[in-house]
Amino acid sequence: MFARHPDWAYRDKDGNIVNYNGNIQTCPNGGYQQEKSLEILHEVLTTHPFDGVFCNMSGFLVVDYSGVYHGPCHCENCKRLFREQYGLEIPQKDDPRDPNYKKYAAFKAGCIKAYRERLVQTIRKISPELAINGLDYIRTESATEIGVPQWQYSASCNARKTAGPLRTRPADNASVDFMGFRYRDTSVSGSQLALRQWQNLANAGSVSLYIMGHLGNHQDKTALIASKPAFEFHKKHEEIYAGLTSAAKVLLVNKPILARSDPENYGWVRALTESHIPFDEVKLAELTPELLLRWNVIILGDMKKLTPAQVSMFDSYVEQGGTLLATGVLPELKCLGIQEVRNCWKDRMSSVFELEESEESVFPRSAAAHFIAPGAVLAEAAFREETETFLHLIPLVLSPFRRSAYAPVSLQDRGNAGSRSALGSAQNNCSQVKEVMLGENGVVSHMKPGAVFIDCSSINPVASKEIYAELQKKGVEMLDAPVSGGEPKAIDGTLSFMVGGKQEVFDAQQIFCHGLAHDPQTDKTDFHSSVPLFRFTKVFL
Repeated sequence: MFARHPDWAYRDKDGNIVNYNGNIQTCPNGGYQQEKSLEILHEVLTTHPFDGVFCNMSGFLVVDYSGVYHGPCHCENCKRLFREQYGLEIPQKDDPRDPNYKKYAAFKAGCIKAYRERLVQTIRKISPELAINGLDYIRTESATEIGVPQWQYSASCNARKTAGPLRTRPADNASVDFMGFRYRDTSVSGSQLALRQWQNLANAGSVSLYIMGHLGNHQDKTALIASKPAFEFHKKHEEIYAGLTSAAKVLLVNKPILARSDPENYGWVRALTESHIPFDEVKLAELTPELLLRWNVIILGDMKKLTPAQVSMFDSYVEQGGTLLATGVLPELKCLGIQEVRNCWKDRMSSVFELEESEESVFPRSAAAHFIAPGAVLAEAAFREETETFLHLIPLVLSPFRRSAYAPVSLQDRGNAGSRSALGSAQNNCSQVKEVMLGENGVVSHMKPGAVFIDCSSINPVASKEIYAELQKKGVEMLDAPVSGGEPKAIDGTLSFMVGGKQEVFDAQQIFCHGLAHDPQTDKTDFHSSVPLFRFTKVFL
C-alpha cells in the first residue's frame, strides 16, 4: 500500500518514514486520513450495526510505541499547507521556545479541527443515532502500564470528572484488560478489573470493557469473567441509574497539569473515599460562581496559580458562607488570610505540627496522634492579624543518624510527682544544632520550662555549653549525649551514648534512656562508667 501511495506517509525532518514493525504511520494531511479513512468508515457503518464511533490516537503523533521521538511531520502536504498559511517552514522539533512553534501548534489544531468536522458530518449523514465520542459521550480509560504506578481509584476519578455533578455527560470509562502495550494478550487481575466496573457504576459511569480482538477470539477470559457481574447488575437495574444528579457537598477541584498523575489530589481522593465522604471532581476551567454554590466545602489541592477571575470567584464563595480548604500556598486568595509567603522548604520532612489540647476538637481525627506530618514541601507564611491560626511547628532537619529523630516521651518520675518531656536530636555539625534549636522559629521556642533537650550530635564542648546556656534562659535542661561506634556498631547493636549533664536531669530521663539502651534479648538495660563534674554513661543498645 505504501509503494502505491507514498504521499500518505508521515515523514520526519530528513524525509524518512516511520515503519513500526511493518506498520507505516500516516499523516493527518495525507490522502489516507483525508479521504480513504472516511470511505472506509462509511462502508463499515453502512454494512454493520454499530452504536457509536471512537477515534483512538488520532492526530499528529510524534512518538512511537517504543518511546522513540520522530518530531513534526515534514511530508510535502504539511510543508505546503504551513507555507500557505504562515509563509514559514515547519520547525525541526517540538520546542515551545521556538518563536514559530506557537504558529505550528495552531496549524496542527486547525488541521485536526477541520478533519473532525468532516468526520462528524460523514457519521451524521449515515445515522444521527450513532454516538460520537466527544459529542454524544466522553470516553476515558482505566489502565495499567509497565513501570507506571498503579492508581486504585482511576475508574472513580474518570467517571466522576466526565459525568460532572449534574450527570449531563455520558461517561464511558473503559476498563483496559491488558497489562500494558507490551502485554496486550495478558490480563491484569480479575479483582482489579471488577473494581473498575463497580467504581464506574458508583460514580455515574457506564460499565465498559476494552479487550484486544473480540469476544470470540480473546483467549484470556479473566476480564470477561470478572466484569460480568457488574454488567448483569447494570442490565437488571438500569432504571436506577437514569436521571441521577450528585448529592455530594464536597468538591475537589482538578487543576491543569501536564504530568500523568497528580499526587496531591490523589491523596485527597483517598482521604475522602476511605472516610466515606461523598465528593465531586470538576476541572478548574469548568467552574462558575453559580456552580460553586452547590457545595459546602471546596478543596484546592496544591493549586499553583489562579486567574484574577478565579480568585474573585473563590473569595466571593467564602464571603457567601462557603468553606475553602487549600493545601499549598495561594496568597492571592484573601479568604486564606495570608500576608506574605516567607519560605518554601523541601528539606524539612522530619518537621511536625504539634496539636495542642485546645485544638483537638478542631482536628478530632488527629487528637490521638498529637502530631501531624506536613509532607515533603513546607511553606512558611505570615498571616494577617485578624487570621485565626492553629498548630505549632517543630522544625527539624534530616541528618544521617536516625534522621533527626524526634522522640517526644511523657516521663513520669517514679519517685516524684510531675512530668517532663524530652526531645532527642542528632545533627551533622554545630551550626545545624544551633539552627534547629536556637534559629528563627527554633525548637526551643516551642519547649516548655522543665523540658529536656538530649543532643546526640558529635559537636565540640564549647558549642554544647553555648547551647546549654541559651536553653537555661528558657528554663530548658540539656544532656550532651554524643554517639560512638559508627556503622559497624550500629549494625551490631552496640553503639555507645556518652551522656554528660546534671545528675538529677539524667536520673529523670531513665525511661528515655531505657528506650535507647534496652536489650530485648536479655531484657536488661546497661548504664555504667561515670566521671566527676560531668556524668558520662555508656549505654549499650
